[in-house]
Amino acid sequence: SGKTWSGVDLIIHLCTNVEDNCTINIYRETYNEFKTTLYDDFKRRLDDFGIPNPFKRKAEISSFKINNNIINFLGDGKEGGGGDYAFFNEIMFIKQRVFDAVEMRCRKFWWADYNPSFSDHWFFDAVVPRPDVGFLRTTFEQNPHISHQEKNKILGYEPWMPGSYSVIDSELIFNGRVIDDKNQPP
Repeated sequence: SGKTWSGVDLIIHLCTNVEDNCTINIYRETYNEFKTTLYDDFKRRLDDFGIPNPFKRKAEISSFKINNNIINFLGDGKEGGGGDYAFFNEIMFIKQRVFDAVEMRCRKFWWADYNPSFSDHWFFDAVVPRPDVGFLRTTFEQNPHISHQEKNKILGYEPWMPGSYSVIDSELIFNGRVIDDKNQPP
């Protein structure tokens, strides 16, 4: 749904319009995960915004700056010494103890993204229901950058006719009722 690009865009916005001397820590399961995901996203988005791009010159980057703001890439085992902002990229793979330690040291704001790869997870139980947490659900349909080929591939997984059912409060609805063995869309 464009969630990681949105996280990168938020970091760029914070560094170019809001902050002048902050620390933003980005967390993934392992440091190596950054090389196949966020490196490319930052490389593309920094160019889009005309910001000096260290990802074109170096194969490995553990931290970089946008203006006077420091952005750190930290693997799951490294909680860091605190920061102004924290971005948990793919939080489904980050341990709760790491999240708790980082959240405790985050001075201003944190956010997380994930693909729904689990239905039972500490994040759903311990974080999402909190009154101080906002939860935004998006899908590929809200992603303005998805290619026609990617969208068609995802739609190919849909078991029912597109538009024949609704998703309301995370439940699949057909004919005004929850979808079950006897109530199936075409």
